[in-house]
Parts: sequence; structure tokens; C-alpha cells
Amino acid sequence: MAYVAPGTVASGSVWTAAQVNVLVNDVIALAVPPACRAIQAAAQTTTDSVATAIVFGAESYDTDTMHDNVTNNTRITIRTAGVYVVTAGLGLTSTPVSAFELYLDQNSGTRIAETNELTSAYKTLSVTKDFAVNDYIEMKIYADGARVTRYASLPLVTFMTATMVGRTA
Repeated sequence: MAYVAPGTVASGSVWTAAQVNVLVNDVIALAVPPACRAIQAAAQTTTDSVATAIVFGAESYDTDTMHDNVTNNTRITIRTAGVYVVTAGLGLTSTPVSAFELYLDQNSGTRIAETNELTSAYKTLSVTKDFAVNDYIEMKIYADGARVTRYASLPLVTFMTATMVGRTA
């Protein structure tokens, strides 16, 4: 969406409560933006030729209740509409013997970032995108004929983050 310049306020004008609330909310969002970093807490194995969502059983931080470690723990759910940078990293216990796909999926149906033909033990993805309230993101892996196991319990290895970087007009 296009940027809409804020209106000007003339000297002596009185602000309405709504105008003040918009300003306060924008300042708070800049100071402590909605952000989440979910990490994998236990080993997970894929099934051949089936897209598998990565399970994140722990968090490094979550400023907007975007992730739950038990319910829908494969997701980061957007609670505040805006533009977000989403980054994910996948580590494997060994270099795969055949290629696999890694992708970010929005609302279980729209790929928003992907990489194919992975043949290394570590890969990252990143995308900047506008999200609405209750949109959710999952990191998925598809192994075609290669059974791969992800690293577990290494918080800096398999993770997914979402950080709001701006509002939409």
C-alpha cells in the first residue's frame, strides 16, 4: 500500500483523543514492536514426500502473544496488522543425501518465500511482507525421497522470527 503523509497541525489547534491515541500507539510500536522468535525444542523427523511443518516448542521472546508453545506451535500468528520481516533458519543433523525444499507458508496455502534444491545442513529464508490480523506463518520442509532429521535443542539453529517494521496506510 502507498504511504499516506500525516496531516499537519496548526499552532493553537487542539488535538482530539483519537489523534493522540494514534500518535501514542505509533510511538509504542516503534519503541517495542510486535516481535516473536520461536525455536525448536525437540528433534523432529520428516516423512518422505510430505510437507512437514516445523514444531517450535519454545520462544526466545514474544512481545505480542504471537506464538504458543503447545497450541498451534508450528505457527507465528500476527496479532497487529503491519509490515513484518519474517526470517527462518533450519539446521539438519547431517547434510541431506538428496535435495529438499524449505519454504514459508502463509495461512496454510500461500508460499511467501522458498528455496529449492537444498543440499547443505543449514539454510535460512527471509521475506518482508504486509500481514493482516490473524494471518499466520509456518516454516515447512518437503523431503523428496530423503529422510532428514532437524537439529533440536540448539536455539540458534532452527528458528523462526517475525518482527513488525512498519504499519500499512
